[in-house]
Amino acid sequence: MHHLCIEVDDIEAALRQLAASGSELINDTPKTRPNGTRYAFVHPRSTGGVLLELYELTDG
Repeated sequence: MHHLCIEVDDIEAALRQLAASGSELINDTPKTRPNGTRYAFVHPRSTGGVLLELYELTDG
């Protein structure tokens, strides 16, 4: 498996929690797609070899 995407309600809170637990983040802050969706990646070294993508959908 190359990567897994997980939808989160609050991406900034999720990134803070992961960083506090020692996870290696690729993106310290979320990136934003043109449609407003926000995303960030966690390094595979912290997730058993699978790239983890966090995804926060917009309300629209």
